[in-house]
Parts: sequence; C-alpha cells; structure tokens
Amino acid sequence: MTQRTAIALPFIYLIIVILGACGSSKKSLSTSEALLVSNNYSEVFIEACTQKEIGNTETALKLFKKCVELNKEEAIAYFELSKLYQQLNNDELSLQNAIKAYQLSPQNVYVSLNYAWLLKRSRNIDLAIEVLTNSFEKNPNDEQLVKELDDLYKQKNEFTKAIEGWKTHQKAVGYKLKNTLRMIELYRALNDYTAAHALYDEIKKASPGKVKYYLDDAKLYEQQKDIKNAMLNYEKAMDINPHDFEINYQLYKYSVENKQKDKSAKFLNNAVADTKTGFQTKTKLFTYIYQQYEKDTAFLSELNQCIVALKRFPNKEGAFYFTIANIYDKVKSMDSALYYYKVAYQMNPNLYEAWTGAIKQAEGLQDWTLMASICKEAIEYYPSLPYFHHQWAFASIQNKQYPEAMDIIKTGSTLYLKSDENTITESYLLGLACYKSQKWEEAIKILKSALVLGPNNAKVNETLGDVYYKMGNNEEYLSYWKKALENDANNVRLQQKVKNKKNVE
Repeated sequence: MTQRTAIALPFIYLIIVILGACGSSKKSLSTSEALLVSNNYSEVFIEACTQKEIGNTETALKLFKKCVELNKEEAIAYFELSKLYQQLNNDELSLQNAIKAYQLSPQNVYVSLNYAWLLKRSRNIDLAIEVLTNSFEKNPNDEQLVKELDDLYKQKNEFTKAIEGWKTHQKAVGYKLKNTLRMIELYRALNDYTAAHALYDEIKKASPGKVKYYLDDAKLYEQQKDIKNAMLNYEKAMDINPHDFEINYQLYKYSVENKQKDKSAKFLNNAVADTKTGFQTKTKLFTYIYQQYEKDTAFLSELNQCIVALKRFPNKEGAFYFTIANIYDKVKSMDSALYYYKVAYQMNPNLYEAWTGAIKQAEGLQDWTLMASICKEAIEYYPSLPYFHHQWAFASIQNKQYPEAMDIIKTGSTLYLKSDENTITESYLLGLACYKSQKWEEAIKILKSALVLGPNNAKVNETLGDVYYKMGNNEEYLSYWKKALENDANNVRLQQKVKNKKNVE
C-alpha cells in the first residue's frame, strides 16, 4: 500500500456515504458492468466501495478483484476482499486476502487488526500478537491496537506484557483515567498490590475530590487484610464527604468488629441518614446488622434504627415495604411484619414473597381467618400455584370449616399441575379434615394412600398416628409418631408425643 492510500483509507467511507446519499439503492449495475473491463483503477475502486455500501456484495467482490488485477501492490483492495469474504463466511479466502494485504502494508492499523482478528479466530494467538505488535510500534497512539493486544495477552496470562502495552500507549497519548484503571486491573491479576496502590495514588492526586477512588483503594487494602491502610483511605474519603453511605457503612463494620461502640453509633447514624443512597443499596447494611443481631440481641435497637430511617425515604414502593417487613420478620415482630408484608403486596401484587411472608405471619399469630383471606386474595393473582390453595385449605381446617377446606383442595387440584408432592399434600389435608371432623376410617384410608407416594412424610405419619390415638389403638399410633419423628427430629411436639405416649395438639 502506498503512503497516499494508507492515509486515505479512513476517508474512503466518507466518500462512499456521499455517493450513496446522491444515488438510489436501486442504482443500475450498468456502470459496474462497464467498469469490469476498465483499466482505470480509481474509478473501479470507488465503484466497488459504492456497491459494497449499498449492499451489492457480489458486484463489489468482482470489482475489488478487478482492482487487484489492475494493481497487485495496493493493499486496500485485498483488505476489502478479506472483509467481503468474511460476510460470505468464506474464512479461507478471507484469510488469504488478509495475509496479502498485511504483506503489502504490515504497519497499517486497519489491515493489522483485520488479519489479527482472523488469526485469533483460528486460535493462532502468537502470530496475532506478532502482527499487532508490529503495527503498534509505529502506531502507539492507537487505542484499538493496545486493547486487542491486551485481550490476546490476557488469553496467555501474560499480564505484564499487557501492562507494558498500556504504558507505551499512555506515553503516546498522555494520561487517561480509564487506561490507568485498566492497568490497576492487570496489576491486581498479577497480585502486584504495591503497583496497583501506586496507580490509585496517582488517580487520587489527579482527582482529589473523588471519593470513589479512595473507596476502591481501601477495598483493595481490605483484600490484602491490610486494615490499617484501608481505614486510612476510608477516613480520607470521610474528610471529603462525611455523609457518604459507603464510607460510613465500611467504617461502621470496622468499628463494630473492633468493639468501638461510640464510633459505630456515629457511623450508623451517618449511613442511615444518607438520603442520596437508595434503600436497595442499604439492604447490605440491614443484612450485616441482622447477622450481628443473631450473635447479640443488643443489635435489635440498631435494626429498629434502620427501620425508622427507612420510613423516612421518599417515593416508597412495594419492594421498599417488603424490606421493612423482612426486618420485622427476622426479629420475630410478627404483627409489624404482617402489616408491612400486606402493604408490600397491595402496592405490588407481583411480590410473591410478600404474599408468602404475610401468610407465614398470620399462621404464626394463629389468625386463621386472616390467613384464609390472604390466600384467597393471592389466588386471584397466582391461580395455578398449589401453595396458596393448600394454605387456604389448612387455615379453613383450623377454623373448623371442614367441607369448605375439602372443596378448596378439590377445586385447586384442577388448576395446578399434578405431581407426587402435590398429591401427598392434598391427601394430608383431606385426611386432616376427616380426622378433625371425626371421620376416622375415611381419614385412615386417605392418609395411607398418601404414604404409598411418600412413606417418610412426617406430617402424614403424625396425623395417621393422631387418628389411631383417638381410636384408642395403642399399637398403631406410637409407631406412626416414631416414624414421623425419624423424619422431623427437631419437632418438639413430636418429641413430647413419643416420650409421653400422649397426643399434643
């Protein structure tokens, strides 16, 4: 490729666009056909580019071949042929033309990138690196070249060479934040934390008011278990923005883990007071505090502090109230959890877990009427989910509405997919309803049919034992309770039944 053509390459498509704008996409091919016998290289080349631009691939292919016939020393025609053969999925001819173009113009960026891409595609990584390196030596300011080299070196785990490429590029174009951040990633891949921190220091000097890079540097120190330097960065970030959630969250954790009560209270106040951070981001704080609460119930006051802060958020939505409900649920404040679960699903009926959370709280409170009501409402949105039908039937049984419970089970079974698990649950509930209504023989028949599918089901075995206990069959009831306990060993009620040989409702 001549120097003139190499320089002109980036502007050729501008000419094509202008030509395409002036003509119709249905342009007659008569000009192209005439040029196939022409000896004017420039005219043939421009027409080939025009035909390529308007989508006449086969015609463009013939014209670029004509260009090669007219001048075998111009790399650009081979380059264009390579690209066209790629469109036609002819890898062999694409590679042949890419090689020829590269031989004629080895330092041209476009030619090198195309050839290297084909080599990478054929897994010839070493030669692809050689091709791009050759071009990069003459074009160190080209970002695409250094990116492609970076990707190739990454495949070989040669991160040091990738870093050298970025350094060379940075000398050519000057300091760029994104390039420095990429080098940090590469140093981290090499576990060269000293070099990574040095680059973070450069960024912090260049952008002294940016909290993000102090935080990123601090987290990198944390990965190294260098808490001292991590805290120094958090504290410097705190000087810039004392109300930033992320800073206060990290400092809160550090102060909790180091039993610095006064400091932890301050950082928690700052974290929950940050109105610029959404509640989804803050959920990690709530999760962390709950983990501490499980170890030390003194953290209940801090969970309550989070709830108070949450309630101050503007633009509340269903997921927001679900978060509050979940916190109350974790601390076993059932009335409050139930209230906020209900608010959540009323605002957004698609919050499945808000429905199930509300049902769980109503069951825990033994408010069977409310539990049945929630299940009935949920079925309007989830008619094909067996869980809500089963829970509705269970609540109705607890309310001594046995015929209603049986109808719910039978109706529900026509709406959801049949499975062994669903059949066992249906039989358990029908058997429970029969047992509660003192239909002993019918209950035994139904429950034993469930044991055919699930012989180890604890609820079915326990209920069958209850039936035999009511019937005064001492030999049968204890064996079923023991079987139930084998499969539900932590059930205190079953433990008492087996130990005392007495039914406990």
